[in-house]
Amino acid sequence: MYCSNCGEEIHDEVNFCPHCGEEVMVIEGEKTEGTIEGDEVQHKTTITCPKCESEIMVDLEECPDCGKKLEEKTEEAKEVTSEGLSLCREGKYEQGIKKFNEAIEIYPKHTKAYLNKGLALSKLGRYDEALKALDNALAIEPDNHKLWIRKGDVLKDSLLDREASLEDYLTEGDMGDVGLSWSKCIDKALEIKPDSKTALEKRAEDMIPIFRHFPYSLIPFEEKQKFDELLELDDENLAVLTLKFEAELSEDKEVAALETAKKTIELHPKDYRGYINKCRALNNLGRYDEAIKSAQKATKLNNRKKEVWFYRAEALKGKQGKIGNILTKDQKKSFKKTVECYNRALKIDEKGLGADRINASAWSGKADSLAVLGKHERAIDTLGQAINQFPNDSSLWVQKARIFHNMNKKQKAKRAVEKALELDPTNYEAIQLKSQIRMDEMSIF
Repeated sequence: MYCSNCGEEIHDEVNFCPHCGEEVMVIEGEKTEGTIEGDEVQHKTTITCPKCESEIMVDLEECPDCGKKLEEKTEEAKEVTSEGLSLCREGKYEQGIKKFNEAIEIYPKHTKAYLNKGLALSKLGRYDEALKALDNALAIEPDNHKLWIRKGDVLKDSLLDREASLEDYLTEGDMGDVGLSWSKCIDKALEIKPDSKTALEKRAEDMIPIFRHFPYSLIPFEEKQKFDELLELDDENLAVLTLKFEAELSEDKEVAALETAKKTIELHPKDYRGYINKCRALNNLGRYDEAIKSAQKATKLNNRKKEVWFYRAEALKGKQGKIGNILTKDQKKSFKKTVECYNRALKIDEKGLGADRINASAWSGKADSLAVLGKHERAIDTLGQAINQFPNDSSLWVQKARIFHNMNKKQKAKRAVEKALELDPTNYEAIQLKSQIRMDEMSIF
């Protein structure tokens, strides 16, 4: 990320800028006025007059409509912008925005005032206004890679704020177009400054959920090309290594993925991602005890991440394999731990593309584990909560139908499986279960 005071690139976790000493203000986060033509991101070539709001060419000295002078008053504008930043650090974003507007009134070509106005507006969820502010900044400095990154951040926040899914991001339409714009902004930043670590990491991190949650054959060719380009730029970067792991796993190359996870641990031993990826690869290879140990290490490094608890639960569940009708004492203990890990994953509120898929899988895994423990009613309640969040997930309805079937509640099982087939007529498990229910009904007579 970047210092909002001096604009220098800084590490995401620092509290004070090592370049200027200022405290770092972290601003988290419809379509921009910029457009996309082919592979190129087109930016505005005008700024908005702060007096009459006309669009005027950047190189003019005064507004042709109202006569507003655009003479340089950098120091005065910088001072007012700093006042706005101080207000934003206190969470007073509306007051901060007024100060940024005041700075723009003083000097309409003050890039940092537009930048910080955009970030503050984004914090308030006013994304259209935020993008207009950033477009004004880009009109003044179109080759500033940091501004393209910030615009990408705002577009990403606007997408996540609408709880967009991975499918929304990858398909055409309103949210798909926003996702494309966000992606192109980061590409533009890398085009301007190929060695930008921040842009490189953001590009890789944006691609990770795509490679994680889709089979390799369904991933768009353009994304695969960008993956190859990132590897060439820096194959030791943490985000790039994580992306490489996801690509290998999506191609069912578990052994190669395991080696990548080990390399990640070797190069980045204090980050949890290498260990949780090692856990996943080992789990896929059936080496469950090793997978659990690796997950435990990841948890020690960072226990605030949803994926850490989810994949730890998956490893514990995988270790049990096929079980008999009667659980041993150790098996009961293990499944209780599994449920606890799924619960920990579900309690963590985490935004991001793909987070919804982990949630759906965690609900499903928890329900399965409860059913194994003989707690069928709790399993059904768990699936009810899952379906409330993901009503169109046919696999959850199939799972609910199966548990009802095992409880000998045939009519409820029948209704659940019919709902699953209504959502997805090609769901093979639902078709099989419906056939089984029909055979059970026939056997009664």
